[in-house]
Amino acid sequence: MKSTFTLTVKAPKGWKVFSNAPTPTPEEEGEAWIYHFATTEVMSTYITAIVAGPYEGTTATLTSSDGRTIDLGVYARASIVEHLDADEIIKITRQGFEFFEGAYGIAYPFTKYDQIFVPEYNAGAMENAGCVTFRDAYVFRTRPTEAQMEARANTILHELAHMWFGDLVTMKWWNDLWLNESFAEFMSHLALAEATKYTEGWTGFMVRKDWGLKQDQLPTTHPITAEIRDLADVEVNFDGITYAKGASVLRQLVSYVGRDAFFAGLHEYLTKHSYANATLDDLLSELAAASGRDLASWSKVWLEEAGVTLLRPVVTTSEDGTIERLEITQEAFSEGASLRPHRMGVAGYSLTEEGTLAQVFREELDIDGASTVIEAAAGIARPDFILVNDGDLGYAKVRLDEESLAFAITNITKFTDSLTRGVVMASAWDMTRDGEMPARDFLNLALRAVPVEDNMSLLTLTLRHIDEAVRTFVAPNYRAEAAEDTGRRLLLLARTAASGSDAQRMLVAAAARNATSPEQFEAIRALYDGTQTLDGLDLDVDLKWGPADRPGARQCRYRGGHRSPGGHRRHDDRPPERGRCSCGSRGRVDQGRRVGQGPHRHLDPQRHPLGDDLGLLGAGAHQPVGIRQLRGRVLRGPGGHLGDLHLPHRRGPHDAALPERAGGLRPRGPRGCLRQGLDRGSHGRIRRHDPHHP
Repeated sequence: MKSTFTLTVKAPKGWKVFSNAPTPTPEEEGEAWIYHFATTEVMSTYITAIVAGPYEGTTATLTSSDGRTIDLGVYARASIVEHLDADEIIKITRQGFEFFEGAYGIAYPFTKYDQIFVPEYNAGAMENAGCVTFRDAYVFRTRPTEAQMEARANTILHELAHMWFGDLVTMKWWNDLWLNESFAEFMSHLALAEATKYTEGWTGFMVRKDWGLKQDQLPTTHPITAEIRDLADVEVNFDGITYAKGASVLRQLVSYVGRDAFFAGLHEYLTKHSYANATLDDLLSELAAASGRDLASWSKVWLEEAGVTLLRPVVTTSEDGTIERLEITQEAFSEGASLRPHRMGVAGYSLTEEGTLAQVFREELDIDGASTVIEAAAGIARPDFILVNDGDLGYAKVRLDEESLAFAITNITKFTDSLTRGVVMASAWDMTRDGEMPARDFLNLALRAVPVEDNMSLLTLTLRHIDEAVRTFVAPNYRAEAAEDTGRRLLLLARTAASGSDAQRMLVAAAARNATSPEQFEAIRALYDGTQTLDGLDLDVDLKWGPADRPGARQCRYRGGHRSPGGHRRHDDRPPERGRCSCGSRGRVDQGRRVGQGPHRHLDPQRHPLGDDLGLLGAGAHQPVGIRQLRGRVLRGPGGHLGDLHLPHRRGPHDAALPERAGGLRPRGPRGCLRQGLDRGSHGRIRRHDPHHP
């Protein structure tokens, strides 16, 4: 439903009030100010907004493609405005305006553009027309890493992309919610890579894609086009499928129909339905007309079916080492998933005499059906390394052949392009999760990649996978040894990282998370209390507090074990008894009652939405699962706070260290729907996780 809105707001004297129309000069009425806003453009009810408070900020203007002057504003509450880097935010906004007006072929459709950083916001941001709100955690109080700055720039562009796709043209019903969010996710990364200094934006997208692929392999997965019956169902679908998988599939669609045809069709769609509502079919019909591609069957297998397919290279060589046949086989990894058409690159790389890595062939083609032959590889000497999904255009589980995997483990530092290196690491990680690569081999690969990793988003993802691999996928008999080795190597990497670099900060935090031996704990304690220093390391409040809240910290305030740098005791690594945490405190599932006896931070809830680790229980131990609701049972700790649950494992089909189903239990959303991505606040109200921080 759409309409125009004319708002009048009475606020305390001195307060600044924002809405979708420009902020007028207020009228005084005693101790109050009255704001009479002009009538808005036609818009949906859900993107109307009123923001009021003691806000301060910076203003600027830009000239739209149709010649209008657009007023810009960036605001935060007065108490943190000294940290608001408004000039950088306005710079990203200007770059986004120019890119989107050019890409869409349509001028900015509203009157002004305010961006307001608000306190205690339960989402990352919201695309209110001309009045965008952000969580004020994006106002950095300490020095941010380049990855954090890139993530914020992406969020700014995400919300700006919505002004056309979502606000100007709005879905008719929430079943196209995925299209609204996926499109903004795709366009923000495209703008990030092509219009800002963050030219490796698609490498950063791999962090998001990892989130989507992980959720797509859980029992809680669902088709991208989910059935939406009411607003409760809407809340459940703000997840990795809607955002990350949806954006990956849209990127695949752009490759499938061609970029020029995609934007030509998009322009027609936005023009025909301006200030109105539309459906997915409306968009696909315009794209089909512009490209000549039949998108009905494409839509069925990509959008209406859940799960993921698996692509594997099969190489046949002759006696002299030349390739007789290179084919890519496809199989349905997820139950019920059909084989899908993929548009992607396949490439080969070999070491040169100088020891550098060179691409020796590449072919971009449609991979469809059970087998596709790569003609460009026929008759050439077998390269040292063959990569499926070169350029990361596809969305699939990708395997490395045996020779390529061995080459990658030894030569990962030779891959100088961050996106190529990211695809290699993603393939190895997926093989590890599926038991096709030993977890200790993955740790060696990842730890060798860390010193040369100059993309901080990819370093963030690699360190996250190291955390998970050493605790979840290494076989129990070798876990203690692997943990000690990982902690030692991370500490060495932290000590040798460039002075004052982002990598130095991130590696110090990683070393703290993964410390296991007394020597490692003492080294971290020495950094914490200042008896030892690293040149250039600013041990600010974020760095001091951050490691304590990460998965590796596993703190317990009551029981025995090593003390963390902050003085709390750590869990030891003994497998817990059934129903008992390794710190000794017991836990149980009990409707409306407490679970556990301590504020155990086993998992970071921002990085692990509801159900994200269901089915990731390691064999041989009862691993903590960071979920909030199981079959309607709310898990609560002391004082009613949400606690963690310890479940027995069930052995997987391939390897003792594989992820496993949790005894058939499933996280459920409203009305018992299998969904993920929700948390419950202190009053039991459902809220969505921040989609910008998976």
